[in-house]
Amino acid sequence: MGRKDEWVHYDDGIKASKANPFAKRLIEDDKVDVILGATMTGGTLPAAGLTDMAGMPFISMAAGVAIIEPVKSCVFKVAPTDRVAAEPGFAEMKKRRQRGPRSAWSRGTRMQRCPSPVSATSSNPATRC
Repeated sequence: MGRKDEWVHYDDGIKASKANPFAKRLIEDDKVDVILGATMTGGTLPAAGLTDMAGMPFISMAAGVAIIEPVKSCVFKVAPTDRVAAEPGFAEMKKRRQRGPRSAWSRGTRMQRCPSPVSATSSNPATRC
């Protein structure tokens, strides 16, 4: 209380191999109070194990469900899990599948066919498909 925040920044370049050494440096050398970081699951997982063992609060920006399952006492994430993010897409695919396959013709779009393979590669734009 009463002191200004000090921010320490290391860029792992989205390389998981750099995440653990940086987390260790932040905990042991820089003696930070909390770690905010790792935007990718690959960098979060190695750092999460280390920070949890050290009792260091770690807030990840990554989405992988493996970050929070199994539950770790000091690891948190702010992004929705990959499962939550994928569910709407799967629901839409399921809905479309129940309607049945649709061709371009049934959507009211007429597909143009090339009369021969030669015209498909022609240099004249008027004869090319």
